[in-house]
Amino acid sequence: MYVILYRDQLLPGKKMSDFKEWLKKHFPIHQKWGAKDVKVLMPLYEETGLFHVTYSFESLDKWNEGLTSDEGERILESLGKVIDLSKTTCSVMVNIPV
Repeated sequence: MYVILYRDQLLPGKKMSDFKEWLKKHFPIHQKWGAKDVKVLMPLYEETGLFHVTYSFESLDKWNEGLTSDEGERILESLGKVIDLSKTTCSVMVNIPV
């Protein structure tokens, strides 16, 4: 199982509720790309609009195919209306069961 961790920054004037609305609309598409679950995490003491999103999935190829598709392009375009895509970072990890 893979985990992808995104570090995101809300655009000025946007709220976490805007991102949650975006995610609610688009997570079914992410599931089509193989996402098993999603978690949104915010730092406890920061009010900068910084937050993290993790997705768990089984196939890195399937996820990448979705992201690079026309549908993926449209999703990123709509996401860019909520977060500052230029400040987004991404890490892909392998889940190690303990």
